[in-house]
Amino acid sequence: MQKYLDQAITWARYQGAVWRTRGQDDRLIARYRATSDDQVFTIVGSGGTVNDMSEDDFQRIEAGVCASINMGGVAPVAFDIYSIEAISDAHQSACLATKATSQGKPTIFWFQNRVKHDSQYIRALTDAFPTHAYARVSVSVRRRLPSYRHVFRKVMRRRVFDRANLNVNFALTGSVARLVLLACALGYRRICFVGIDLGTTPYFWQEGVTLRGVAPWQDLHGAFDPKPDAASFQGAGGRVVPTLFDFLRSLHEDAGIPLVFSTLDPKDRSRLTAFLRDELYGLGK
Repeated sequence: MQKYLDQAITWARYQGAVWRTRGQDDRLIARYRATSDDQVFTIVGSGGTVNDMSEDDFQRIEAGVCASINMGGVAPVAFDIYSIEAISDAHQSACLATKATSQGKPTIFWFQNRVKHDSQYIRALTDAFPTHAYARVSVSVRRRLPSYRHVFRKVMRRRVFDRANLNVNFALTGSVARLVLLACALGYRRICFVGIDLGTTPYFWQEGVTLRGVAPWQDLHGAFDPKPDAASFQGAGGRVVPTLFDFLRSLHEDAGIPLVFSTLDPKDRSRLTAFLRDELYGLGK
């Protein structure tokens, strides 16, 4: 019975998000739609495996559509999409603005239009750059994985793959999951992860590596904690339901279409690499 209640709650929240965004123009984000099944959408985080990329790897990332997560946007990649949530000070905002301005290609900022994350630092970015704001649809699962699988099949699946509304996004597990759902809604069937290490590495700027001739970004004011925050990894650590691993497994098994998940991880340092290889695809080392 609980799963049907969760289905109804999620459906009502989805309808509310659609109503709030009625008439909103989605052309900024829609221009990144996939045009073939072999195109790759790459999601770049701030984990240390970013430092393991070769120039060939960076060029592979940039050959498709690539999106960053929060301060992962300062990596030396010409991003198409900067996904942002909470920007806590002017230094972070300025770093992202400088990076986006200097990369030499059109880009947009994609962010969750939510009062909780609103700040002058967010507005400094969204006022200066093309921006697509999406409404959040909180998925009701009450820490029950069977409920999530049911809600995915009955509510989410069609509205991600068949009748995608690019002005809304289902919120669960965290920012990685939302970008995966965006990629799927845009028609991508191959999704690659870079720097999504889930706590097995420090932030890439901590390792002091010069990438593509650029010195590592420095958090001059301490606003972006230089120590990895365990809360950032709870989506994969088992303290939320679904975990990131549950989410990817559900997409793999329940989407009804073939999806290919991969990582660029030359030194095999990412926890996500191990999960995809050993558990999702069962390939072993």
